[in-house]
Amino acid sequence: MIVSLNPHREPDASSVIGEYDYDHPVFGAGAAEAQARLPALQGLRRTWYCGAWTRYGFHEDGLASAVDVAQRFGISAPWVAAGAGTSLKKAA
Repeated sequence: MIVSLNPHREPDASSVIGEYDYDHPVFGAGAAEAQARLPALQGLRRTWYCGAWTRYGFHEDGLASAVDVAQRFGISAPWVAAGAGTSLKKAA
């Protein structure tokens, strides 16, 4: 999927597969509690979770959570040296 925000020129209409409107998540009072429980759920029944909702709701948070899950499988992001970890950890 390619997301285009305010392009310099509109894409050729014949190349557009779909258009969707999204909203940023609005976290309720229980969100922080649910996020705190997430590490204990990771990997249970071979299920892993990632997405912007796992942190603050920004695109970067989705990427950070995906990198975290990939690292649990021994896969490093191409911009990170193997075993070096990332600087994408959630601030305390």
